[in-house]
Amino acid sequence: MNRIKLIDEILDYERIRLLRIGKGLSQEMLATKSELSTNFIGNIERGKSDISLKSLAQIAFALDTEPYALIRMKQAVDINELISNKDEKTSNMLSQIVYMLKTFEKIEISSVYLVTKIIFDTKFGAEGCIY
Repeated sequence: MNRIKLIDEILDYERIRLLRIGKGLSQEMLATKSELSTNFIGNIERGKSDISLKSLAQIAFALDTEPYALIRMKQAVDINELISNKDEKTSNMLSQIVYMLKTFEKIEISSVYLVTKIIFDTKFGAEGCIY
C-alpha cells in the first residue's frame, strides 16, 4: 500500500498521542485496537513515519474518533463565498462538489480533504495555504 507523506504537513501526531493517553491506552493497546504495530504507532506519534489513509482511519477508529479529527484544521472556508467568486462553469462544478460531499460519511470527507490538501500543497506548497 502506498503511503502518503502527511506527518509534517497536516497530520496532528501530537493529538494522536494526547487522545491515546486521555483514553488510558498504551501504545501497545492502541496498536492492538488499530491492528497496527506498536513500533508504527510510536513512529507516528513522534512524527517519524509516513501513513496511509487506511492506517489513519484505523488509528482514528481505535481512538473512537473520526480521521478528520487527527488533521490540523486552521481555518474554515465559507463555501458560499468560494462558489460566488468563480466564473459560472467553475461555480457549477463547485456546487456539484458541495452537493456530493453532503452525501458522504465523515470518513469519506476526511479522505477527500486529505487528497485535496496533498494536491494543493503539491501545486502551491504548504506556505501558499490561506488556512
